[in-house]
Amino acid sequence: MGLSGEQDTELLASFRAAVMNEADSVDADIIQIYPGSNADAGGNQPPVHFNMIRDEFMPLDNATKKASSDRIENAVYGCADHLVRLYFKHVHPVYPVLSKTRFLQSYVTDKQAIPASLRGAIYGIASNFWYRDQNQRSKASTTATTTPASTTISPPLCAAIISRLDQHELFEHALASLQRELHGPNMWTLQACLLLIHENAAENATVETPRVWMLAAQAVACAQMIGLHRDPMAWQLAGWEKHLRRKLWWATFAADVWSSVCHAPMHLSYYAAVALNFRALMSPVTKAAKQDPGSSLRRHFRSAIKDFGSFIEFMHGISPDCLHAFWGLHARSQFILCGNFLIYLFLLAPNHDEVRDTFALLGKFHDSLQRLSAVADKFAIGVLRPVALRIDSFFTQAAQVMRTNGQSPPS
Repeated sequence: MGLSGEQDTELLASFRAAVMNEADSVDADIIQIYPGSNADAGGNQPPVHFNMIRDEFMPLDNATKKASSDRIENAVYGCADHLVRLYFKHVHPVYPVLSKTRFLQSYVTDKQAIPASLRGAIYGIASNFWYRDQNQRSKASTTATTTPASTTISPPLCAAIISRLDQHELFEHALASLQRELHGPNMWTLQACLLLIHENAAENATVETPRVWMLAAQAVACAQMIGLHRDPMAWQLAGWEKHLRRKLWWATFAADVWSSVCHAPMHLSYYAAVALNFRALMSPVTKAAKQDPGSSLRRHFRSAIKDFGSFIEFMHGISPDCLHAFWGLHARSQFILCGNFLIYLFLLAPNHDEVRDTFALLGKFHDSLQRLSAVADKFAIGVLRPVALRIDSFFTQAAQVMRTNGQSPPS
């Protein structure tokens, strides 16, 4: 409950309260989890209360959630266990927004207790890795399942189902349920918000769209509604919940920042941040700055070339296995930021030596993109294609750019 909410937290601190409806039933229970502290105690923190909603969702909400859940489970019938395993093998180590133990306990006990939005997001993301996991089909026949055998089908048939599975449809069903679940959000709901951001880009998507930013804003709103923006360490909560709340707030913050900047794995995120920092440091970009040895552009130019030399080494070290790991949707924009910055350096190079050096970096980056594109599946292509098109376009125009700038091609 926020400080400007309908209820006064200072007043509520003096008694336990509940909201009763006309039938004298409890619609909501207001629970204090932190009594607050005053200046004498070394702080001035107000009390903290949770509003535990008890009333049922509207009939339309329940019908929508049930319909979405049925569509999701029918789409993956017999394959759900395999998809959950793939999620925790490929996605969770990179993007650990779930509490693995608690999720699996709930999944085994009664997976219907897990919101449809979260199940749909997990199944959808995991479906990307079915054919990437070379041993999955051979292991599936001997690995114990977490549900009765009657709900698990043979690996070949499961593969046939997965081949027809449309991640976009699963995500649409999950989003339909999510909009109803947001009437009573919890940490399951937020985890769904964070995962649904990472929907596969459309095959023709080469520029950013506002959808990602809107989904990230939804995650931020959900996180704030359940109080993740406030430090829980002094609250009367279990240790695991305090840890999970802090982890989810950090994941929400990171998603919001990258969505705001751009519309991953840490190495790529680092280089994208380096590119943005240099763009700020080297501003303003003018003809006068290009000719002035004392300008910000000139002073930081060699450092930028040096730092992006290590980015080229990073690209050279990406193996096919690395390429087919979980990168997250923001990797697409981060690759573009890095590729555009290399073009930016080439166009701003003030002398022949720096034209040669930046052109060499672009050539090596182009080689890496071609090497990776040759072994990429359709999901990895979705990450690489936008930056590859930009770099390919540059090389078709590079000679003309050099002639226009009065430079001879580097040897």
